[in-house]
Amino acid sequence: KLLFEEAAGENVEAVKPADGEEGSVGSRSIPSQLRLLHWQWHSPAKTPGVVVENLEQQKWREVIEEGWINQPQEALRGKSPRDAMDDEDLRLPLTASVYTLDALCDRNNNALDIEELCARLSLKPASPISVTDETPLNAFSAMQLNRLPVKELNDTQLNLALNRSLLLHHSRFLYDVLTEALGRPSCAEEINRERAYMSLVELCKAQYRRGEAIEWVKKGAELDSDGPNAFQQQVVWKLRELTIRLDDPDDPELKP
Repeated sequence: KLLFEEAAGENVEAVKPADGEEGSVGSRSIPSQLRLLHWQWHSPAKTPGVVVENLEQQKWREVIEEGWINQPQEALRGKSPRDAMDDEDLRLPLTASVYTLDALCDRNNNALDIEELCARLSLKPASPISVTDETPLNAFSAMQLNRLPVKELNDTQLNLALNRSLLLHHSRFLYDVLTEALGRPSCAEEINRERAYMSLVELCKAQYRRGEAIEWVKKGAELDSDGPNAFQQQVVWKLRELTIRLDDPDDPELKP
């Protein structure tokens, strides 16, 4: 407590509970194996967003490449992923651990490179699921959906996968489905393209891909440029571009 108060200085204020109230208003426990994935930073108000993004990316690399990979796990019989990679009996649990990490990272807006991590651990990523006209995509779990060969789906299957992905919101799968749907004229006509482009903007922004986020903003601004609500739509897209560029005070396109 004293260390925290010394570090926080005037940024925090001690608050005493009212008479008759408990001193503790509640607590939340986090499993010890997940603690390294739970962290929060406080940045001074004028810290540029791009600086915060760079620091967060650096932190995630440290968490995964130095923390998670060297941390013993109960599911791996007390071994770390680095040690378990040489144990043939632990191949399946280790693969499951990688995909669990993927889900946890995605929940915290960090896009894990599954293929790179599997290669590092001498694992094979989960194989794609073959799809036919009778494949019950509606009954697929989130993990099964992530194994769909998106580019091989027909239009009906792709639209169904898109609806599921918008509900589940797994970033990598949603990105793949959205870009594939927008790239097919037959599918693009059936979806809300404005919502699709805005979703791609938010996905890229959350995953520190500012340049790509701005490109999707520009594509969104091209929609219905001559329609009855063209002016209002242009204002919405321009404001979204502005909020992204404001994260980087040195962006040459910010002032215009």
